[in-house]
Amino acid sequence: MYSKITQASWVVVAAILITAVLGFCIWTYPVSGTDTSKADYSETEIVAVEKVLASPENFTGTIGVIGKVMSIDQSKSMFFMGCIGAISCACAEMPVKIVGDMPEIGSEVVVYGEITTTEAGKYIFNGQEVKSQ
Repeated sequence: MYSKITQASWVVVAAILITAVLGFCIWTYPVSGTDTSKADYSETEIVAVEKVLASPENFTGTIGVIGKVMSIDQSKSMFFMGCIGAISCACAEMPVKIVGDMPEIGSEVVVYGEITTTEAGKYIFNGQEVKSQ
């Protein structure tokens, strides 16, 4: 009877130790891809949409673009940004491809992302995050 109690005690102690080690490993080394926090764009340059439209080839890497939402094309997950305070025909519109919720038409936003080119050689802004102004 004594050996059964001793064996059971060791099994319990071993289970507790294994659980503690696994818990420590999970806490210390979290699985990548589980961090759903938004990127920090505090150091990102913010540029007016008209400057980007004038020379999109001059902008590389992640930038913030400020403008007004002029129209939305839900079927292409895209919206178009124009100049803030401009009459609709006075400023060209920049296409913004975005995954997620679309901003409201007429709202002033900053979109963080990168300028890329399509297969046809046209510029498009791949938005990663939209913030209302």
